Amino acid sequence: MEITTPLGEPIIEWIIFGCFAIATLFSIIHFFRKFKLSKIKASIPVLIQLVTMLMILFIPFTNIVMNMDFRQNYEQRLEVVSLIESGKLNDTDDNGLITLPKKYHHLSRGGEVLIARTDSDIEILFYTFRGVLDRFSGFLYTTKNMDLESRDDLKQIQNIKDHWYWISSY
Repeated sequence: MEITTPLGEPIIEWIIFGCFAIATLFSIIHFFRKFKLSKIKASIPVLIQLVTMLMILFIPFTNIVMNMDFRQNYEQRLEVVSLIESGKLNDTDDNGLITLPKKYHHLSRGGEVLIARTDSDIEILFYTFRGVLDRFSGFLYTTKNMDLESRDDLKQIQNIKDHWYWISSY
């Protein structure tokens, strides 16, 4: 089971936001109470809160983590792609999902990849997020470079490398 679920994550985010808001309030109160005694010491908690807020707003943490994930697991994902293309990994269920062997389980949330085949093309989706009903995101491998912009079910599409895309759905 994943550390957080799509249902539990918003609760955790609100708790963290609440703690941050309370800490900000206390740092502002501290600032006004101690400003006359020492301007620098009184300003430190407020400055820490301000720097933290600016970092949260302007540093793209999700992109950094996804880029690291892609680079660190690229070779193993290529191994999975070649196993699927060669037919060595093909225990697909009715929904097009393939359960990955234990060695590759960490490459996709839930240890499964989604396969879509056409006549000569194949799409393999390695999940990074799986929602409750239909929301998802992940790394999509395609046998040919495709124009995914026309797909209505995708919210974000970013070409990472030849044949590799970062996608997110509604």
